[in-house]
Amino acid sequence: MNLEELSFSFSAVQWLLTVAIGIYAWVISRQAATNSEVLELRTRVIALEERVKQMPTQQQLAQLMVQLGATEAQLNNIGIQLGAMSRRVERIDDFLMKQRGGK
Repeated sequence: MNLEELSFSFSAVQWLLTVAIGIYAWVISRQAATNSEVLELRTRVIALEERVKQMPTQQQLAQLMVQLGATEAQLNNIGIQLGAMSRRVERIDDFLMKQRGGK
């Protein structure tokens, strides 16, 4: 082996080693991007799970609908009573106005 052949093989090994390091760096950077994406997705899933835990169940919504129906019925009853009371107050007011005007 002469010095020229040794220099060529060293140059070829150096070039192959550089290419191998470049490929390794590319693979690692893609994997790091994938890891960051997985971490972001995991964080989003955890946030969604926390929001879902705080949401009411279907049974709780059904109970709320029943309570709203009862409240609506009570409000309707109060409205009817207020209407009747308003008519009474008007009658009393008319009576007092007639009494005042008659004196």
